[in-house]
Amino acid sequence: MSAPSYIRRHINNLVGDKPFSIRDFLIYGDRNTIDQIFHRLIVEGRIVRVARGVYIKGTSPQPSIAEIIEVKVKAFGRTVAAHGSQAARRLRRQGQDKLVFATDGATSSFRVGNRVVHLVRTSVRKMRLGDDPSGLVIRALWHLGKRGCEPVTAALLVENLGRYDKIKLRLAAASMPQWMRQCLASFARMDCLRRDWQTLPVG
Repeated sequence: MSAPSYIRRHINNLVGDKPFSIRDFLIYGDRNTIDQIFHRLIVEGRIVRVARGVYIKGTSPQPSIAEIIEVKVKAFGRTVAAHGSQAARRLRRQGQDKLVFATDGATSSFRVGNRVVHLVRTSVRKMRLGDDPSGLVIRALWHLGKRGCEPVTAALLVENLGRYDKIKLRLAAASMPQWMRQCLASFARMDCLRRDWQTLPVG
């Protein structure tokens, strides 16, 4: 069976209408060959390009930006989370004004329609809790920096956290810089007690 036949069958066997990465098809040939085959499939209307390297079936609805980003980062073995600048907006229940995300991969950007998505390289230490509310607080404060991390500002970010998220925040104190621990300790108990571990939900 030829490369075009394998690729057509692969696409036909995809379940649902989710976007997919061209990198998933490099097992069928070199990049130049796969690009040519995908171009023919676009002309035939079998697939639609929604972002660089990301496609959907011709009959699929337009995916969300979040779905496209997920495909992009997984194709390169990365993970993403809200960037500190956007984490603060999310905690305050404000809309995202920019498409900026933290990633454990290289800093890069790509276009989705008329918008540009920015991926900013971020240390594993800062991304440890992902987009959990406690993780958002840590990255928001890290983005503000030592000078911007005032107790009043930090309190506003923490006030809406649930009980378990506040416990997780305390348990993450070891991964915070000293200035952040001091800022949070000024209005919240940041010492991690044995009962904190015991009250966290399992699973």
